[in-house]
Amino acid sequence: MGFSSQGSGLHIVIGTGPAGCATARALVAQGLSVRMVSRSGKRHALVPASVPVVAADAADPASLRQAAQGASVLYQCVNVPYQHWAACLPSIQRGIIRAAQDLLRALLADMVMEAHGSGRIQAPSAGPLTSTVPVSPMRP
Repeated sequence: MGFSSQGSGLHIVIGTGPAGCATARALVAQGLSVRMVSRSGKRHALVPASVPVVAADAADPASLRQAAQGASVLYQCVNVPYQHWAACLPSIQRGIIRAAQDLLRALLADMVMEAHGSGRIQAPSAGPLTSTVPVSPMRP
């Protein structure tokens, strides 16, 4: 993934979607201790086999603090369907930031790419996503 983790303690990845699972795999590949957090706490096929998954509500700082006990770094990899952003993401972001502040831990956040369409580069920009690619947001 091209990033260097901070610290050798427990790394908490919040979110078990594609970004969270890719982050967890990269951390495990570096030999780091990882725990994942999801609302349900359920494991699915993308979650690395060696990584435990615990349940917590990312919008609830107390719930997240409990799930993140012992963490040296928190990775915010939560996302919701685009049409639910306005209703859900503000409280999730506040909960995660508050939990990180309360735990006095580093917080790294995943970047959302939906502003560039549904994963496809639209002509005439047939190439990699860069800062020069025009914004082409999806519609809900």
